[in-house]
Amino acid sequence: PGAAFSFSSIIKNVRDTYMKEFTKAAIADTFMELLQEHTIDHITVKDLAEKCGINRQTFYYHFADIYDLMEWTLDNELKKFLERYDKTDADWKEQLQQLFVFFRFRGQQVLHAYDSQNRLYYEQFIYRQMLPAIHKLILTYEEAETLAEGKAEFIEHVYTRMIVNFFLDWLDEGMPDEETVRLSDYVHFMEGSLQSTLVTFQDKNV
Repeated sequence: PGAAFSFSSIIKNVRDTYMKEFTKAAIADTFMELLQEHTIDHITVKDLAEKCGINRQTFYYHFADIYDLMEWTLDNELKKFLERYDKTDADWKEQLQQLFVFFRFRGQQVLHAYDSQNRLYYEQFIYRQMLPAIHKLILTYEEAETLAEGKAEFIEHVYTRMIVNFFLDWLDEGMPDEETVRLSDYVHFMEGSLQSTLVTFQDKNV
């Protein structure tokens, strides 16, 4: 009986976990459908629950509010999008391009979810995606090995913020095509300036 009880508990936990993730995904899918037609400030929990076929209590069991849903959905959608590439060894330029393509792929929904209330989330979202890539890039330069403590982290932050600001300006402009925003110019600028920046900080080590 004890073993049977343990086994049934495992089955129940697996089923509950599956249903929880299934419901969250269904809510997120419905949210993305609504974002295709409406800006985030015109999407209510009531509208979303009715369209998804759930009650408000179910929504609040999974998410604190619409903006919490937006954050989870964007993270999850990017994860699914990047799985298609299956390139864990992508360099910073490839990661930048992938993020750019993802935003274009979900263009209308990204723009409809972007407002003054969640601008900070977008900043943090882009920063989280690109900081590890810039960190790895800097480590490829031998100058980084002899920098004073904290200087490499400072340079990582500054260069990552450049990318964040590029994306936010691009969003503010309505996400024009790549030829208009000249993404390649940002890449050339960063590649052309990074080594000289590292040398400058190396010369001023204190």
